Amino acid sequence: MEIEKRLRTLADKYSIESNRFSVTRLIEALAKEDIITNAEKISLIDIISTLNKASHGIEYDQRNANWVIENGPKILESLDEKLELRGGRLSAGNSEEKIHWIEKSFDNCEWTTNAEWGECITKHTDLWEKELNRIYQSLLIKLIAPQKTKLVETQINWAKQIDLEKDFLYSFEDLQIKIGREGIFITAMNFMNKRTNIRIRRSSN
Repeated sequence: MEIEKRLRTLADKYSIESNRFSVTRLIEALAKEDIITNAEKISLIDIISTLNKASHGIEYDQRNANWVIENGPKILESLDEKLELRGGRLSAGNSEEKIHWIEKSFDNCEWTTNAEWGECITKHTDLWEKELNRIYQSLLIKLIAPQKTKLVETQINWAKQIDLEKDFLYSFEDLQIKIGREGIFITAMNFMNKRTNIRIRRSSN
């Protein structure tokens, strides 16, 4: 029940009509939109299968039950992290910043070479783009004119400004010579952070 409640609340956050789906199909829909990872999808389906057998008195593998007991709380914690509303510039009365699950994933990235560092940045930049677009699309569904029109204009101008800054910086042919390969990666990471720092805090609530 706790898992299903969180899954349906998570779907509602991203304007997915959860009442159209069974729990299993809802898990698949969330995974298709990259709201939960493929690993989380597999774990959730396995957990729900075992719990359904137990609740209906059907024989189940005790090893699976032990795995559910051990990992169930971790799955719930992961879903809770995706459900949290995060404060920021537009919050009042609470300046506490909460760490987004993508930020946590990036912080836990293990790399020993510049190539691995670059892969980590690319992976998490893509995750942020998908996350921010999901939030943006969800807001468009919930808003009415004139707020919807203003949101669209804001996002167009915001994206254009980011692109202009990138075009300016990367227009220097000797940029890598000046700042080195690591400097290029730091620049890419800064642009990733700039996107999230501006947009996620305007859109998450």
